[in-house]
Amino acid sequence: FAPAEGSLTSGKVFYGSSADNSFSYYKITVPGNGYLKITVPEKDESESYHSYYFRVANSSRKNMLAGDKMLTSSNNYTSYAGVKKGTYYIAVKTYNDNYYGLQATFSSVKENSGTSKSKAKSISKGSTKKGVITVSQKAGTGDWYKFVVKKTQKVTFKVNARLGGYSGGVKFAVYKRGSSYAFGSISAHETASGELKPYTFGKGGK
Repeated sequence: FAPAEGSLTSGKVFYGSSADNSFSYYKITVPGNGYLKITVPEKDESESYHSYYFRVANSSRKNMLAGDKMLTSSNNYTSYAGVKKGTYYIAVKTYNDNYYGLQATFSSVKENSGTSKSKAKSISKGSTKKGVITVSQKAGTGDWYKFVVKKTQKVTFKVNARLGGYSGGVKFAVYKRGSSYAFGSISAHETASGELKPYTFGKGGK
């Protein structure tokens, strides 16, 4: 019989169960800033359909997500959550499986971003910047970068993100210096890979 509680080790499968169709909490500690890949690679073979609700909770077991997320075949039973150093709980509930194999894998991210527009970090042509939006951040906050164009031209940003699903999401936007209006933006909820093509306003524009 699979336990309904336990401690997770990054990258290892933990076999658990959801007693009485309620959430079971699995503890994991992360060493720094980065993200958790949360997946269910092992399922109850006696069942033909599988779906799992999950939460990422703090040390007090309070859900830090915007509602409960789902792991289904449509997202390959996989989701992501940005985290900073600390202890968390991955809570899982299923109405289908008598047991499941839960895996949470931590990946460290070396971040070089600004916490506000006034503290934005420079990004240059051809360079790559990485950032993390954590589950503990307030809605509306984000990572900020700045760039300079010296003439009217086409500017393209390639974006690749690991996201958590439709109870959250992320928006990438570009603002001209001194303006609060975004003149180029894209939004995504699942894993995103695409291009952001803002229109610039001429020499010296940001």
